[in-house]
Amino acid sequence: MKTFAILLLFLVSCSVMLCAQRENNIWCFGYRGGLDFNGGTPVLTPSKSNSAEGSASVCNKAGNLLFYIGRDTIWNRNHQYMPYGTGISGNTTGSSHRGVGIVQSPSDTAKYYVFMIDEFEHASHNTYYSIVDMNLDGGLGDVVPGQKNIILDTNTVEGISLMPMAGCNGHWLVLHQKGNTEYRAFRIDAGGIASSPVISQGLLPANAYAGVHFMPNNNGNGIAGVVYPFTELGSFDNSTGLFSNFKIIDTALNFPTFSPDDSRLYARNSHGLYQFDLSLMPNTAAVLGSMTLIDTGNYLGSRVGPDQKLYLARFSIAPLGVIMSLARIPNPNAAGAAVSIERSFIPSLNGVATLELGCPAAVLPSLDTSYSHKDTVVCQAASVTLTGDPGYEGYFWSTGGTAQQETFSQPGTYWLQGRKRCTTFIDTFRVAFRNLEQPLLGPDTAICPGDTFVLTPSLPDVDYQWQDGSHAATFTIKQPGVYSVTAIALPCRYQDTIRVTLLQPFANILQADTTICKGTPLSLRATASPGSELLWNTGEQGNTIEVTESGSYVLTATNACGTLMDSVRITVEDCICNPFVPNAFSPNGDGKNDQLKVFLNCPGTTGYQFSVYNRYGQRVFRGRAPSDAWNGETNGHTADQGTYFYYLQYKNGEGVMIKRKGDITLLR
Repeated sequence: MKTFAILLLFLVSCSVMLCAQRENNIWCFGYRGGLDFNGGTPVLTPSKSNSAEGSASVCNKAGNLLFYIGRDTIWNRNHQYMPYGTGISGNTTGSSHRGVGIVQSPSDTAKYYVFMIDEFEHASHNTYYSIVDMNLDGGLGDVVPGQKNIILDTNTVEGISLMPMAGCNGHWLVLHQKGNTEYRAFRIDAGGIASSPVISQGLLPANAYAGVHFMPNNNGNGIAGVVYPFTELGSFDNSTGLFSNFKIIDTALNFPTFSPDDSRLYARNSHGLYQFDLSLMPNTAAVLGSMTLIDTGNYLGSRVGPDQKLYLARFSIAPLGVIMSLARIPNPNAAGAAVSIERSFIPSLNGVATLELGCPAAVLPSLDTSYSHKDTVVCQAASVTLTGDPGYEGYFWSTGGTAQQETFSQPGTYWLQGRKRCTTFIDTFRVAFRNLEQPLLGPDTAICPGDTFVLTPSLPDVDYQWQDGSHAATFTIKQPGVYSVTAIALPCRYQDTIRVTLLQPFANILQADTTICKGTPLSLRATASPGSELLWNTGEQGNTIEVTESGSYVLTATNACGTLMDSVRITVEDCICNPFVPNAFSPNGDGKNDQLKVFLNCPGTTGYQFSVYNRYGQRVFRGRAPSDAWNGETNGHTADQGTYFYYLQYKNGEGVMIKRKGDITLLR
């Protein structure tokens, strides 16, 4: 039984947030708190933020904080408010859900647009923007005079969505109107902010606070919106700014968030946190049927981190008040029950109590190139097919191929180039083939009693693991059984199995000690195992000899297990008036001992009867003269092999009644 393992390979680029720059590596949110992702595992970091809901922050490409905003104040990297950064309109109470956004200017990377939306409790429902120039205030940044609190749109509900523009030339600022189904996408490119939006109609009319619950996906081509008691999902064309293909899911949960690969949607209500499988779209009934409870408890705002894990604000009621904590889902792309959750990743946020974790800043990449290096080892195969990241906008392999997949049959160093979200990825990889010699252990075998057998795979640069957990280069077998070894040359593994049985050696002469009549030859037959050379003490070889003389006949069998012997004693008598009944015969048509007859040479014999009976006492043959012989049949049918019994009687020439009885073996 031979098996081998093949390493199944997919060449998939690192996710965009891992490969991109670090503009969102520090989150400033809540009340005087934030998270710093620059060390890999996020840690709490202080800030001057004072907003329960709307907040945002932005870093440079190295992950160093530039500025952040909470409520109506913009703070620089030293946590000091910018000289002209107070009194920012919109989100003045800090309760505008996702009502803050930061976008880098496509025409001047030192400038940023800061967008704010009035909370629904406010008398007005406007969207404002201000411009921050990082060259001001000695490089700490400040709001550009005359470019502050500019009204961009009116009658908007809470919620800002920033979505990338096709061609990496800018972004779309997406708002939703109050009291109707209108989505409004404002183009932000090198020419600035478009004064007129691209308008699309959703399916659910929003009231003053319904926009609190709309969220773009991570790829920038879709959106989820919640208006009680429904959720709508729509597609977004980042070339035109139009939304389309809206579908309704018959449920309403708060704070929708997409998984990093957009295959899942997370949302929550008073009972807990739920997940929906968006890969089932456009079958909305199936999406609703996939609704899975991930965890109970009170979950609030959530956000995908730079590490592609999902972070969620969570609160619980304690005797001394409300305790805010930070939960984390390390595998948010997993389905349903496979999702794991760290309910108290950060057990207490202390003064950082919040509903949200801050909105991501939208930073226009400068068409960076990200490189990665991989080694691809192919086990027990002549070729391997590699698959590029499905998110790439086109593929170009070093072989000249332009499809998503490319097959390689020769070792060497290759590369794949693709573009994704304004970043060019070049994955360099080395392909090597490793085909372990097989079989490792050889064919199944057998051993003699008391012998041992040594298994010796002998492959170079390989670690072995035997069925008993040992790791020696050889394995000694003393008992029959099934043995296996795994040859390990990472990443390849090859397993081989061998069955070892125990031989039962023997050498037998089939005839027992017997007497034969003078002049009547007897064939002696022998058998032996395992395969043997057979030698008789007469000097003859083979499994059959004929004997006509009295004496001991000895068989010697020589085989893999050694030498075995057997013997038989033959007596020759003069059979005149002394009947001789053979103790065995073999009616197999070979011309030797094919019939059973009584050897009797006695003149004047009368009253002769010779009867043969089976083990049930049934007579199978009757002879009325010494010349009568039994051919091994009864009633026209072949008699079974085995032991039979005979009865012989006759009167000799002197009138004396002679009686004999005994047993006979019929051989086939």
